[in-house]
Parts: sequence; structure tokens; C-alpha cells
Amino acid sequence: MRDNTGASGTTICAAPDRKAAGSIPARRTNPAAGSSVRPWRLQNARIAKEYRHTFGMRVGNGLLTRLVGVGIGPPGLRLVTVRGRTTGKEYSTPVWLVQQSDGRYWVAVFGETNTIKNARAAGRATISRGSAHEDVRLKEVPVSERLPLLRARSALGTGPMVRPYFDATPESSDAELAAIALRHTVFKLEPL
Repeated sequence: MRDNTGASGTTICAAPDRKAAGSIPARRTNPAAGSSVRPWRLQNARIAKEYRHTFGMRVGNGLLTRLVGVGIGPPGLRLVTVRGRTTGKEYSTPVWLVQQSDGRYWVAVFGETNTIKNARAAGRATISRGSAHEDVRLKEVPVSERLPLLRARSALGTGPMVRPYFDATPESSDAELAAIALRHTVFKLEPL
């Protein structure tokens, strides 16, 4: 217990010393190097970062959502609107769609986000850009069939916002793409 005394010497409040009690873990160090142990993400730069909906991401998504909603922005960018699985509220997020000879695909470059969970639960979404809206059915692509779609999505390019989460490049080997295929859901968009 720490002794918190006031100016008159009386105890104001006694609070437990959490660090001494062990509820705050001590900083791990590498005794050989004498430095702190780096988090797993920094030890292996090839492991993709886990998506966090930070203030910067909310601002960036909000700006892109408004631009694409009025038809401005890169031509391949679309809004995907899905209904929330618990609230029923509609949520929109900007995405790049992959166009293949057999249809259009949505590759989840940020991994298993709430938008992906909502889309999986709803089984349908609305794709829009400007005033054009299209309702589609979402069919999840099996992990074994995702490699060519991940390669096609990486060929579209990744900006600085996507790169830490989607660690595939057009030069990635099939083994590297197979390693990340489980983390990146792919939906085929089928007309209703």
C-alpha cells in the first residue's frame, strides 16, 4: 500500500501499489541484448497487422465513403453496404472489387472485420457508386480457391493504408498466398 499523506501529515487515501502487487506486469527484457523484447509483429515483418478501427481509419473511410457515394474517386472503388447482424443498421465501407471472367469478387484486405462478419451473417449486400445501386447475394469462396483472387487483388495495388494488413504482392509465391488465404475472406457477388 502506498501512503498518500496530505500537507498536515494525515492519510488522505490508501491505494494498493499495483506494480508491487504484480497486477501490472513488469517489462520483458532480453537479458542477452539488454533491450526490450519486441512484439511479435515487429519481429516478423511478413505477419500482417491486425485491423483496428482507429480515428485515422474512421476519418479516411468516412471521406472515401462520401466521395464514392457521390461518384467521385478512383473508378474501381465501390461502396459495400451491409446490414448489422445485431442492430439491423446499415453500414457502408469503400472497397475495391476484383473483376474476373466469371464475375466480381470482394476480397477482404483488412481480414475478419465487423463488416465481413455482418456480410457473412446477412448473405447479401448493396454495391453502389454515385446514384447506381445494385443488390447482390454474397457467396463465400472456399479457402482452397482464393489464391488467384488474392493475386488479382494484389495486382490492383495497395496503398499505405492497406499495405500493413494485406501482405501480398503480384510477385508473391503460391505458398505465401496460401498462408494468408485463411485470414482474407473472399465473397463472390451474384445478382439477386
